[in-house]
Amino acid sequence: MIIYVSSRAARIVAIFAFLGWLTSAKAITVPYSVGDWTGQFAAPTPAPAGAPLGAGGYPGDVVTFTGTSGSFNLVSGTSLLSLGTLALTIYNTYGGTATDWSEADWQLVAFDFTGYRTLSIGSASGTLGQSGSLATGWSADAASLITGPTIIFNLPGYNVAVTPQAVGPLDGWNVGDTYQLNIVGKFTVTQSSVPDTGSTLALLGSALIGLMVWGRKFEAAQTV
Repeated sequence: MIIYVSSRAARIVAIFAFLGWLTSAKAITVPYSVGDWTGQFAAPTPAPAGAPLGAGGYPGDVVTFTGTSGSFNLVSGTSLLSLGTLALTIYNTYGGTATDWSEADWQLVAFDFTGYRTLSIGSASGTLGQSGSLATGWSADAASLITGPTIIFNLPGYNVAVTPQAVGPLDGWNVGDTYQLNIVGKFTVTQSSVPDTGSTLALLGSALIGLMVWGRKFEAAQTV
């Protein structure tokens, strides 16, 4: 048995086949950027004037979250992307007492901190927080970060959940030097129930018009 299909029916089938390909093949790339944060940690016990570096010679270590920017595809799944760097600059956090600064009496001084930064993904933005600790001693200091809370961004057609990952310990020992480790975030993309109607309909409309024009030309050629 032979089935004959009209040019109009063939055109309709071609249109729907092309539109199905278009919607499945469409890839969306979004930019993202994350800001900076800095904290300085002076000892709770001020250095006395008789300390080897003087009363003003122990300003305290500096911990910095250095920002970055990049882009990624909105495709369902999980990927690890850079959230910048954790930097530790050694600036002599004082660990002695008010009267004694010898190594024998030098104490381990520990600090807890939380850094907050702006994270933007496409047109959405939020605040990314991550906590950590700094331990300072006689011969070396160390900073580390724990896994941060997840922040969710609602984009047209997609949700993006970002979770900062644990970092460190990052060790440092030379005064004035800066030590760095990468901060990585887990980006989990899922499709939402709200479609990206704006850009999708624009593409579909353009494709539909083009196919209709092509179909009319094809049909006219068939009748000549």
